[in-house]
Amino acid sequence: MVSYRGDDLAGGYDISESENISPGGMLLATSREFAVGETLVLTLRAPAKVEATEVYAQVVASHEIVAGHVYLTRVRFTNTDRRFLRKLGVKIAH
Repeated sequence: MVSYRGDDLAGGYDISESENISPGGMLLATSREFAVGETLVLTLRAPAKVEATEVYAQVVASHEIVAGHVYLTRVRFTNTDRRFLRKLGVKIAH
């Protein structure tokens, strides 16, 4: 489960599910298109984990898949560390 908002604080959070997550970023479905380079604030809750984790991410790409309703947005995490990845249950190579 992912809650997200732009870093401008103007709007509230919207809720989505991640399509794909890795140590470097994620792909999620959003309700609007975001500009490349825009910063998003994500609150992530991994399955079977009680604690939510907030992380900042930069938009790498965002494109429409259902006219005016659904966009696939790819982001790169900008403030992650090994503790964050362990909280999400992401396996770390090395």
